[in-house]
Order: sequence, then C-alpha cells, then structure tokens
Amino acid sequence: SPDLGPLLPSACVQNATNDAAVIMMGAVGGAGIVVCIPVLILVRALKLYKQLVYRLALYLVLSALTFSVVTVLHVAQIPFLERGNHSFDDKLCQGVAFLSTYTLWVKVLFMLCVAIHLFAYSVCFKNLKKLEVLLT
Repeated sequence: SPDLGPLLPSACVQNATNDAAVIMMGAVGGAGIVVCIPVLILVRALKLYKQLVYRLALYLVLSALTFSVVTVLHVAQIPFLERGNHSFDDKLCQGVAFLSTYTLWVKVLFMLCVAIHLFAYSVCFKNLKKLEVLLT
C-alpha cells in the first residue's frame, strides 16, 4: 500500500513495535483533545472570538483539536488491521493517512497566520485594527 502517513510512515504495517508507537500517538492525541475542549469552552464563554488575535488563536486550537481526533483514529484502525481484510485495510489506512496529512497542513497554515500577525504587530508596529474591522 502507498505510504501517506506524515508521522508514522509504516502506520499500515502490523507489528508489535508499530502498535506501541500508534498507541502512544493515540494517547498524545487524546491528551490534545482533553486540553483543547476546555479552551474552546473558555473562548466561547468569555466571547474572546470577537477580536482578531483571539480568533486566530481559536482557529489554531480548532485545527489542533481536529488533528488530535485524527491522531486518535490511528489507534481505532488497529482492530481492523488485525482482521486481515486487506482491501478494506488499505482504504482505511489511506483515509487516515490523508486526514492526518490534511489536518497537519491546516494546523501549520494557522500557525503561519498567527506568526505573520505577531510579526506585523510586534516588529513592524502595524496596528491591525483596520483589518479587524474588515474581517468582522
């Protein structure tokens, strides 16, 4: 099967070492979910999404949450891989690998947006209030 996983290139290969790595990756993904959900609740409760800086941070947390959910899917595919239905295994593995790659790039995109905003605000001393008015 083609190798599409960004973090575990051999995510579709079944062996004991890989199972341990996938389970560890799923545990880290679960921790990410546990951290991101209270942050989203806090942002919603305090209505911090009205300002551009907090909205960018919110998008970054949402992308991290999505990536964490997809990371947990790596663990969810282990029972399917043990059954031996190789045509389904390949499709499942390719789907999880595609989602991992896609959500990772979305997360990188929002990190870039935050970095550009911080650079414009702190180094270039640009007031981004005009941009904030256009986006709301």
